[in-house]
Amino acid sequence: MSRLDEIKAKLSAQADERESAKADQEATDLEALFEARAEHGVEAVQAVKIPFEPGLPLLAIARRPSPVEFKRFRSRCTKKDAGSPEYVAAAEELADTCRVYPDADTFAKMLAVCPGVKAALGTAAIVLGSAKEADDLKS
Repeated sequence: MSRLDEIKAKLSAQADERESAKADQEATDLEALFEARAEHGVEAVQAVKIPFEPGLPLLAIARRPSPVEFKRFRSRCTKKDAGSPEYVAAAEELADTCRVYPDADTFAKMLAVCPGVKAALGTAAIVLGSAKEADDLKS
């Protein structure tokens, strides 16, 4: 076997191993999503996805905030701009409150790899606690 064939074989084996680990993690994450939906309601949970990193979940899951939790989020936002530091900080606080998966230690490890996942999860919780215009009812 040539040197080139050897490295191609190593790369292929590495990719296969990575895909197998990713599939196993995806199965674990989907089980967590199923359980979150069973506990909180299908329409009351939302998942956000991060790129695969061995040993970490692909998903973080939030539940719908309670009225008190949502009111606290709204009181923290002094500007309407969703990009303002106040809004992002409030969204991240809501993520901490509404996260149902993964556990806190694992989520901290996710944040080390993908720091924006906390704001994204908080935004998902905001959407769950908000209403949207019903396009199908417009005349």
